[in-house]
Amino acid sequence: MKMFLAVAVFLVGFGVTWWLKVFDGPRRTPSIFNVSSDVRTGDIISIQGAHFDMTSRVWLRGANGGSATQLVVVNQLGDEWMAAQIPQEWTGAMILWVSNSVGASSSIKLNGAVPLNLDALQIVPGGAFKLLGRNLLMPGFSPSVTVNGQAAAIHLSASDENMLDVTAPLSIAPTSAAVIMVDNGNGTGPVQVNRPIAVVAGSGDPFGLGVGWAAGFTFSGRTIAVSTPCNGSQDDSGNIQNSIDSAAKGGGVVQLPSGTCLLRTSLSMRSNVVLQGAGKNNTILKYQSNYPIYSQGSDLVGLRNFTLVNGGTAQEGLIWKQNTRSFFQNIKVESGVSRQLYLTGNQNIIVTQTDFVQGGSVGGQNPYLFSDCSGFVFSGNTSTSVDGSPTFESVHDALIIGNHFTRDAVNQYESVIVTTHQFVMDFAYRIAIIGNTFDVLNGPITNVKRNDGETLLTEGGGGNRMENIGTVASARPTTMVIPKSDVDVSVLRGRLPANYGVAIVSGTGAGQSRDLIGYSNNTMQVDHPWDVIPDSTSHYATFVWGLEKALIARNTLIDNPRGI
Repeated sequence: MKMFLAVAVFLVGFGVTWWLKVFDGPRRTPSIFNVSSDVRTGDIISIQGAHFDMTSRVWLRGANGGSATQLVVVNQLGDEWMAAQIPQEWTGAMILWVSNSVGASSSIKLNGAVPLNLDALQIVPGGAFKLLGRNLLMPGFSPSVTVNGQAAAIHLSASDENMLDVTAPLSIAPTSAAVIMVDNGNGTGPVQVNRPIAVVAGSGDPFGLGVGWAAGFTFSGRTIAVSTPCNGSQDDSGNIQNSIDSAAKGGGVVQLPSGTCLLRTSLSMRSNVVLQGAGKNNTILKYQSNYPIYSQGSDLVGLRNFTLVNGGTAQEGLIWKQNTRSFFQNIKVESGVSRQLYLTGNQNIIVTQTDFVQGGSVGGQNPYLFSDCSGFVFSGNTSTSVDGSPTFESVHDALIIGNHFTRDAVNQYESVIVTTHQFVMDFAYRIAIIGNTFDVLNGPITNVKRNDGETLLTEGGGGNRMENIGTVASARPTTMVIPKSDVDVSVLRGRLPANYGVAIVSGTGAGQSRDLIGYSNNTMQVDHPWDVIPDSTSHYATFVWGLEKALIARNTLIDNPRGI
């Protein structure tokens, strides 16, 4: 009999060995860590978790209870992964769980609203905002949005499954952290936007920026005309600067005349000032010195309706950093051959209907760098780059929509190492990239010798990765202790980035990830409880997410060697 069993196991081979290895231990209640999102009828969904065994079943029900439907399991790998198919005829909410002979997992909502962020960090009573995410507008159902319990208006004709176009209630009161709830109406229920959004007093949108905080430009009716020739031969920078300084005293719009204004020194912007030309093709600011326009730490500041062009000698361009409530509208920036534009650390910023034209670069730099910008809208712009990449590093709560990015392939760089991406978004989070076009001029691209040439790219590289790996000493529901000698944890001290994560990469609880919100005395604090508490068999990694809570939808990619 023993010989027969040995021969049977040998003949069945790996299947029995695998089954014994995975399922011969004590059975436990299953847990779900990760599951497919944006689920539709007929889809095959991926379910990652723990304690899936040969008795496991996958179940689905609607929003109002009732009998559950057992789904067809189309694949299973060990005790950590299953794939199942949603019935084609299903309607309404999809609430899923996994059972085995011991018990059942917590239930997961598959097609509920998943709000990620707004297009701004401030809204005003009666002001416009866009809510971005997944499953927001579902066929056959009517969504709803509330702000501090009051109903907002949704413009359905301008909305889709990834974006709701919303007008805030008129009667909401100012607050530093409004509670915004969204319900897609299919029965899964309301979900809170997990991001502090302020409500500030104000009304109107004098420059047509499409966001609530634009109501702050209450000085838009005060215009100061610059008295300067703008004849292309006389330095106009002093006269323009005097007007900027004058406007700043009470707030105002500095109006430039038509013509070519010569800038031999830098213009320093001030709070409560908008620099405005007579039109993108009518007012030309031609600069002959570095940093032609400089703005740092200003509030309610903007540029509109003119062209800024390098006179040919400057190697540094426009500087725009640490401003709040600022905008570029209907301008053109011809940077010539120069270093990248530094447009960094701005909060609540809009760049719209603006053209960026790079003629070349110093040291192969990017045409521009938007880094650490938040409440950021980049819409309806064009970018033509010869070297480097338009770069959106560490931006968050951002909407990049309806833009046209062109890579001019006049420089192929077959014999040198030059990075040739088209759109870089390292460390971005809560970002939506929707309906953009990415194409190539003067192609085809022949330099394909390197692993390079991606259209949209996040590599997560650079000195601020703050990566650690190690073994868990012990854990509790919302904490994890690591051995003191296990790894250099110096990078965990101090203020952690908002997108700093920890993942269990092997052992008990593998597949779980959490945001790391605190570290002290070798103890990590995570943002919500573990589904399966790690133990001494668990290995972890900590890192800044290369890309987190991102939405990439309906973009057109043409002629680059690689895609996303």
